[in-house]
Amino acid sequence: EIAGNLGYAPSRVAGSLAGANSRLIAISRIRARVAAETPSTPRIARETDMIDTPAAAATSSIRARAGPRSCIAASQPPDRKGLSRPTLALTVFLAKDDCGTKPSCDTVSDNNKGEGRLRVPRIVFDQVEKSFDSTRVLLPLDLDLADGEFTVLVGPSGCGKSTTLRILAGLETLSAGEIYFDDRPISTLEPKDRDIAMVFQDYALYPHMNIARNMSFALRLARVPKAEIDAKVRRVADMLNIGHLLARKPAELSGGQRQRVAMGRALVRDAGTFLFDEPLSNLDAKLRAKMRTELAEMRDRIDKNMVYVTHDQIEAMTLGDRIVVMSEGVVQQQGTPEELFQTPRNKFVAGFIGTPTMNFLEGMLVRESDALWVRGDGFLLPLSAELSARIPDSTTAAVTVGIRPSAFSADPAVGAPIELSLIVSEYLGTLSVLVMRCGEAEVQVEFAGTAPRTPGHAMTFGVRPEDIMIFDNETGLTL
Repeated sequence: EIAGNLGYAPSRVAGSLAGANSRLIAISRIRARVAAETPSTPRIARETDMIDTPAAAATSSIRARAGPRSCIAASQPPDRKGLSRPTLALTVFLAKDDCGTKPSCDTVSDNNKGEGRLRVPRIVFDQVEKSFDSTRVLLPLDLDLADGEFTVLVGPSGCGKSTTLRILAGLETLSAGEIYFDDRPISTLEPKDRDIAMVFQDYALYPHMNIARNMSFALRLARVPKAEIDAKVRRVADMLNIGHLLARKPAELSGGQRQRVAMGRALVRDAGTFLFDEPLSNLDAKLRAKMRTELAEMRDRIDKNMVYVTHDQIEAMTLGDRIVVMSEGVVQQQGTPEELFQTPRNKFVAGFIGTPTMNFLEGMLVRESDALWVRGDGFLLPLSAELSARIPDSTTAAVTVGIRPSAFSADPAVGAPIELSLIVSEYLGTLSVLVMRCGEAEVQVEFAGTAPRTPGHAMTFGVRPEDIMIFDNETGLTL
């Protein structure tokens, strides 16, 4: 069909064609493979389906203008500055099985008008699994995200948090289970039909457009009235404190300002759910702290579902209404920041939540004078009556002792005394973090006064029984 449109015989050797036409013939092979897929086979969604990305937005604009026979020519938009020709051509053919289908921008327009719009008051993951070939990255996952909740998925690299977000967005297919939006299964819906806006780790801004046009691109693509576009862009820009930057280009902005523009581009769409994939990881420490504050303020002003992925537990603690801690594709614990800090379910959560991290010491449970103690290398500490009651009388096994750096008091009379020797002192201004030695183990201590700096200096601290946690050595669970 393409050869005929170009005026060539199908038998003509591709090497004899002009460069541009050779590329079109190569693209036709991809088109043929897409057309050969059976209707029952779910198409794997791609990031270009998200309307917030430049390639996807340009593709939707092309489809809106192109007829069945003009799809090839339309793969090169009139203004393609900053967009690669092969990427656009591939996106045109991979985004839809038929160039003659209804343009996706009409669907977006319908959503912005509120007609048939899929709102998201509740998100439920029901036994969701994900595997890449024989590698399982998500074990059966159950989550129930309430309406208007700011949920943070946190964990080390490779724990499955970003994969979970991408499955929710429709950028990855799930291997088993189902996701429900308000009791409606959505695993077969296209990303554009899920009423979701996503902020990626990379800003993905149009370099040739000013900030106002970057933020309004999805609305202009959806043919929203100009007055409504201007009002939405101005409202969101003022909320994000970038109203004075609307006439600038992305290259004229700082990293934090570009990140705010990327967030604004998602916010103007007024979606039911906003997804954030480590949006602050590219910023320096000072700017990251400032953006955390702005995100917290935005969370209080916008009554939407927000799902935020990060590996930084400080972001999780300061932003989340609910934190979901993941490790190796499994949810270790979920709850409020206070619940995870004060009552961690296992040793992993206890060590991951909190800065500086919890100290872990090896010990043995012993019973003396009807009281339960834990003895280790360089310490003997009593356990609280509440903790002792949870541990069976027959238990005398080896355990792991957990003590947070903030639990050490400079006054030994506050609790049971424990003597430590100084390795190094880290002065942070209002307090110091002392790296101390307890037997052969290292522990960290938060010290509010003037800290000694001489290595080997011995200091005695007090630890209250209520501040001691005990973990089972075999299961890692909190006793």
